[in-house]
Amino acid sequence: MCLFGQNGCNCNRNCCNQRIYVRGPQGPVGPQGPRGFQGPQGPIGATGATGATGATGATGPQGPVGATGPIGPQGPIGATGPIGPQGPVGATGPIGPQGPIGATGAVGPQGPVGPSGTSDVIYASGGASTVPTNTVIPLTTSIVTPTGTMTLSNSAVNLPEAGSYLVSYSVNGSVPTDDFSFSLYLNDELIDGQTVVITPVAGGLAQGSNTVLVNVTDASTLSVYNTSTQTATISGVGLTVLKTA
Repeated sequence: MCLFGQNGCNCNRNCCNQRIYVRGPQGPVGPQGPRGFQGPQGPIGATGATGATGATGATGPQGPVGATGPIGPQGPIGATGPIGPQGPVGATGPIGPQGPIGATGAVGPQGPVGPSGTSDVIYASGGASTVPTNTVIPLTTSIVTPTGTMTLSNSAVNLPEAGSYLVSYSVNGSVPTDDFSFSLYLNDELIDGQTVVITPVAGGLAQGSNTVLVNVTDASTLSVYNTSTQTATISGVGLTVLKTA
C-alpha cells in the first residue's frame, strides 16, 4: 500500500514495493534496568567556606606534674638583717695547754718557828727474796734513831702506842707475766687505797713507792705484802716510819 508518493512514483510504479512505517505515539516508560558499573571518581570540588567557630568545650582533667626543672642561678645576696638576740652560753671547752712557768716571785717573810719535831724514826729494809701472792715481804734489818720507840720483828714494824705515823714504803720486784703490785698492811689487814700497781718493763724489775699518814688508836704493826696475782721476785724493799704525834 502506498500512502505517500516518493520521487513521483505512485502505486502503479515499482517504488511502491518499498515499505513505509509510520511512528506511533510514545509508549509508557519501561522498568529501570540494572545498575551499571561505577564510573571513575570525579575531581575534588572546591573547598567550601569556613564554618562558624563552635562553642568552647569543657576544661579537661589536669595533666600529671611535669619533671622539676633545673635550679636557677643564685640570686644576689640580700641586705644584712638585724642582729638576733644573744644565744645561751655554750658548754665550757677543754682546758688549754699549760702556759709557761712565770717568773719567780719575791721571797716572802719568814714564818713563825714551828713546834719541835719528833726524832722517833725507824727504817726497815729487806734484800732479795721470792714471795708468794698475798704474803708479807721480808724485812730483815732496821735503823732506829737513838730516842726511837719503834722496833722490827717478824718482817713488821711495831708501833708501841697510839698516835700519827708518816709511813713511806717502796719495793723493787717483778712477776712472770702480769702487773706487779704491793700493799701496806696495818695489823695484817690491807689499808684501803694503799696498793701500788706497776707494769714492769719487759725483762726488767718494776719499782714503786708511796707515802701515807697512818693514825692508830693502840699499839699496832705495819708491814708490806706482795698482792700480785703471781709469785714475785723481790730485789729490795724499804719501810720508813716517822712518829709525828
